[in-house]
Amino acid sequence: MAWQDVLAPLRFLATTGQFLVTTSLFFNLEPWLLPALPKEYSQLQHEAAQEEFQQVASLCSLCLAVELLALLSGCTMFQHSANILLVMFRAAGCVAVSALVAAESAHFGYLWYVFAFSCLPGFLLEMASFASIFWLHKDAF
Repeated sequence: MAWQDVLAPLRFLATTGQFLVTTSLFFNLEPWLLPALPKEYSQLQHEAAQEEFQQVASLCSLCLAVELLALLSGCTMFQHSANILLVMFRAAGCVAVSALVAAESAHFGYLWYVFAFSCLPGFLLEMASFASIFWLHKDAF
């Protein structure tokens, strides 16, 4: 078995794992909201922090969902260079989001870094692939 044969399944597992962990953040927001708030906070501050947390978690989930749909549609499933990059982004994202969940007292602002360095590059790579395939009619990688 060549190393290229495991890239697509590894990418699927890593993307699904990060998507599930990121989506699970919506079920209990408080452990990550409280470190972001001062000791004495108002309801308005709590609502603002909750809204920001929901925004960043939604952006991460949306990017991961688009990437998962692109993989399942087959657009980049057999493009090995894209798969290598996306597996690296997903591995870093899985570790980062899992560390956030395991810490339970980490500031949710950490999720913005996960979005910027893991979710967004993968999303942009998929969008470049879509543009290349559907508008330029050639393989992106």
